[in-house]
Amino acid sequence: MIHTMMQTSHFPLICLLLMLPKMISSSSNGGKYQRNILGKSLKSPLSLLIEDNKESNIFLKIKEDSDSLDDLAKKILQAKFTKANDLSHSTKGFRIMQEEAGYKRIRRWIFGKDNRVNMRTSREAQMYPFSTAVMLSSGCTGTLIGSHHVLTAAHCVHNGKRLIKTAKQLRVGLLQRSGKFHWIRVQKRYIPKEWKKASSSKVGKLRYDFAVLKLRRAHNRQHMSVQTSTLLPGSKIQFSGFHGDKWYNTLWYTYCHVYKTSADMILNFCDGVKGVSGSGVYVDTPRGDDNAVVGVVSALAEGTMKGKAIKFNIVNSFTQSKVQQISKWMARH
Repeated sequence: MIHTMMQTSHFPLICLLLMLPKMISSSSNGGKYQRNILGKSLKSPLSLLIEDNKESNIFLKIKEDSDSLDDLAKKILQAKFTKANDLSHSTKGFRIMQEEAGYKRIRRWIFGKDNRVNMRTSREAQMYPFSTAVMLSSGCTGTLIGSHHVLTAAHCVHNGKRLIKTAKQLRVGLLQRSGKFHWIRVQKRYIPKEWKKASSSKVGKLRYDFAVLKLRRAHNRQHMSVQTSTLLPGSKIQFSGFHGDKWYNTLWYTYCHVYKTSADMILNFCDGVKGVSGSGVYVDTPRGDDNAVVGVVSALAEGTMKGKAIKFNIVNSFTQSKVQQISKWMARH
């Protein structure tokens, strides 16, 4: 009789529905389980996001071995980045690659213990400052910086030569308490001209890896301001984003400390996965009741120290000229 009931009822579907809450609420190990089980057998939205997303991800490879961690960090910060649209471009000891998320695997860089914190969709994710994080339909993360404006990385919409395919009909998604996204179409994209210059082979294009998106209509959420970065080695940095190895509609908070800085970049060991590119790195304002974005998650870097592989997360930090440029874009009608 039991066998007959299983054949004639919706028993498998009921079992799956009972399992879903546990899958969705699980932590980092659960994230892998969701992707492997749901992604392959059910072709979940997460699976589609990973397979169909064409977001370019910048990856810097330092080929020359370094004697110390500081030596490797110095090489990264002093690198003269070349054409960001090259899939593989070698220079004197440097290699820059852009990857497509449609490739076989997600680049997942976790430094030591995975300390990413899940901001529960129905609670923390709806509260400021986490509610300022938005998903781009191109597969990146962005940050609300005005009633009509979103800050992200330039490479999330433009590969240095042309708009990427998924940015032509770009939308921005605000995560709702229900777990669904409220999508708003992007009306305009503002990208530094230095990023788009095809002839900028000797210019550090990575320092211009930021962009502002103007929405067709206003959202109703509190947004952050943008200010010049004053972060120093040892300072705390933090950002929230949508990680590609997690359930597609979950927001994750990451924090760590600055390792090294230059005028335009911040090296750190914050955990990151495809999908967090463009996340706004923010600090608390002196008043304590507001936050300000001081940079965006931009690239990944890898090198060797005495033969041992070392990885860094790179944040594009904001100078006064960058903040002025962002303000000019936002003032346009």
